[in-house]
Amino acid sequence: MKKSELKSGMLLVDDRGRKSFLIGTEMFLIDGGSSSLNFYSDELEKNNGIGFKTKIMIVLNPIIPKNTNIGISIMSFLKGSDVHFEKIWARPEPVEDMTLEQVCKALGKDIKIVKG
Repeated sequence: MKKSELKSGMLLVDDRGRKSFLIGTEMFLIDGGSSSLNFYSDELEKNNGIGFKTKIMIVLNPIIPKNTNIGISIMSFLKGSDVHFEKIWARPEPVEDMTLEQVCKALGKDIKIVKG
């Protein structure tokens, strides 16, 4: 997903698990404070200096059923529930190439590859 595809009302989760509401170009953090979407690249990454980056990892779209109070949806989000929100994008996890030897070392034991 690109920054240009984001719309007001979407909910964003960054790589540190912080949740925020997007209103215009302002990201209002659930725990207080705000940040501007203008600081993020089109790839939804923000350079915080000293080589440290913040990445938006998940984008949720609110699903407001007819006759539902928006406050109920917001409260469910604040409590950690994604009941009233549809995940429309998640940053893919990076894939790491490893040799069999590296996998064995990472697992701390020998393994044998079998056909599934």
